[in-house]
Amino acid sequence: MKQDKPDLSYTFTGEGLTSPESRVAKKRFWNYVAHYPHLNRLSDLHLLEELVYLECIQERYKKNIKNSSKGQGVDKDAVPKTLKDGLGENLEKIMKLKEKLGMFEDKKKLDSFKFIYSVVEKFKLWCEQNQGSREVACPFCAKPFLLRFRTKDYDATAHPFFQDKILCNPILHKLWKEGRITKKEYGDILGTSADYPEWLEEHHFNKKNPLKDQE
Repeated sequence: MKQDKPDLSYTFTGEGLTSPESRVAKKRFWNYVAHYPHLNRLSDLHLLEELVYLECIQERYKKNIKNSSKGQGVDKDAVPKTLKDGLGENLEKIMKLKEKLGMFEDKKKLDSFKFIYSVVEKFKLWCEQNQGSREVACPFCAKPFLLRFRTKDYDATAHPFFQDKILCNPILHKLWKEGRITKKEYGDILGTSADYPEWLEEHHFNKKNPLKDQE
């Protein structure tokens, strides 16, 4: 099933809460979103806002109970029944919402979900950045090559920046040797340091067996 990213454009309103309560609730709301990546649909976020609202109301009940008990010892009957009942009923609503939002999943399952989610997101990003070709390795010789898209199938071609399993390009190396590009430009093109061309010169292009030093 497709897993969407959380709607970070969602506007938390905090309706029905005081300004201090709204600030606390908003922070708690986005902490929940970060901790539970499966809460990404608009309906989930609406329910989540309802949850943090109820949690703020729960804090209200507790404060009211504390204030009503001041100066009355530990007599449990000193707490008004309406407050005790309201506290219990509100807690029940909180538990039901958390269950509906899948917040009571086993921690191992949740951690596994987070891992799978992160892998899927990385794969989606990779696909976006590599839409025209795919880089693979031969299962027999392990040499890398490109799979380029055709209309229907893949078109396998030699990888332009590898010889055997070494990152290099003879034409690029020739341009550097002739002084037409700098070491830095060479390294920038290959995505390496500026010292890499000299390493290639010594360990690859001037060796009869370029893989000898890699064994």
